[in-house]
Amino acid sequence: MAKFRIKRRLKRKFIGNRHTVNAPTVGHVDGDVSASAAKLVNLDDNCEEPMPDPLLPGNRIIDIEILSSVFAMLACPECKNTSLRLEECSQHGISFSYAVVCGACAYVHSFESSKKTGSSIENKLRLVYAMRQLCKGYSGAVTLAKVMKMPPPPWHSAYQTISAKLCKAAENVASK
Repeated sequence: MAKFRIKRRLKRKFIGNRHTVNAPTVGHVDGDVSASAAKLVNLDDNCEEPMPDPLLPGNRIIDIEILSSVFAMLACPECKNTSLRLEECSQHGISFSYAVVCGACAYVHSFESSKKTGSSIENKLRLVYAMRQLCKGYSGAVTLAKVMKMPPPPWHSAYQTISAKLCKAAENVASK
């Protein structure tokens, strides 16, 4: 006698009525039009995509050499000379302070690569949070930085401090 678990299951049979005529779909096109043309019927309606916000919110990973070459093509707001260059002032883990400096005049404009949230830098918080979500920890952050040719993450002690703050915040949210 054969065991039940060894028996091969048969393919399910179609139970519906194959002779039933389906109703035409929305945007139905005549039968003499190709399938590609039928798919493009509603294309004109969908062409108007909303324009992205000109402020470009969020974080991006960009090669600094490319960004420096873009700044070299821009004109100085004071002397209108195209001798701007991007200089790195300081590094805070994976966040940097940059300055746009004009070579012809004394124009200098400083900016940070990330916003500050309280006493911590947002990129550090996001990195630690992402590594916690991926269950990778500090060694995962180091590997990510090496693979992406980025600067190293914050020191292990700073990483642990940020991780403890995130853990406490998660506990507060979970208890509510």
